[in-house]
Amino acid sequence: MGNQSSGRCICFNHDGTRSFLFYPGCNSSMAEYLESRYQDILSYLANARILHITAFNDERTPVVLERIVRDVKKINPALIISFDPGQPWIMTLTPAVVGILKLADFLFVNRMEYDLLKGGAFDPPSPENAAGIFARYGLEKLTVVVKEVAEIIIYHRDKQQLIEQRFNNQVVSDEQIIDSTGAGDMFAAGFLTSLVLNGANLISAVDLGMRFMRAKLTTEPEMLFAELRRTFLEFRKNQIKK
Repeated sequence: MGNQSSGRCICFNHDGTRSFLFYPGCNSSMAEYLESRYQDILSYLANARILHITAFNDERTPVVLERIVRDVKKINPALIISFDPGQPWIMTLTPAVVGILKLADFLFVNRMEYDLLKGGAFDPPSPENAAGIFARYGLEKLTVVVKEVAEIIIYHRDKQQLIEQRFNNQVVSDEQIIDSTGAGDMFAAGFLTSLVLNGANLISAVDLGMRFMRAKLTTEPEMLFAELRRTFLEFRKNQIKK
């Protein structure tokens, strides 16, 4: 892969609706890379705490990724699997993607992706239609994190009961937004970072996720690292006070 170009993505934003134009570059060889370094990757993940999986632009990579997840969970059962399949993978839902979904502990989706999972109906998220998603794909341990503009909605099982938790989101106005691309990824980064620090405390996880997301939306790209560092230290300071 060393002689291949990196991937490229151009984002078009028109009246709040985003479209993406991808050039996968070396990402097209990800399945080949995973196969060639399979044992090394398993050894590395054997000591990891969280594995976060996102979509690739080919059909072979999710097949290898599913196998990696199955094998590494035998070695490291405590490994948390986080999954953000994105709209392309959810629209196709190949057996391999469904396999990863069943192995995941956390699933991150936006509203459109959530609607696709429950069959395309556009009624608001609720425990009833979330239960339909769990039943449709045979999910047990999964925690579904739905990213709405004004709130974060979480569904998870507690024994036989499906629990819903809603968290208000401080909406950033269009005038305040500098760069929205990657805001959802930044939310996941904050959410998962909090899980490492605080265990299964979803209130703290959503809090840091939203802080990171707002920082991404309102900060110039060249200043983002410094702002994320400041945001994280402020979060930790508040945690210590509590």
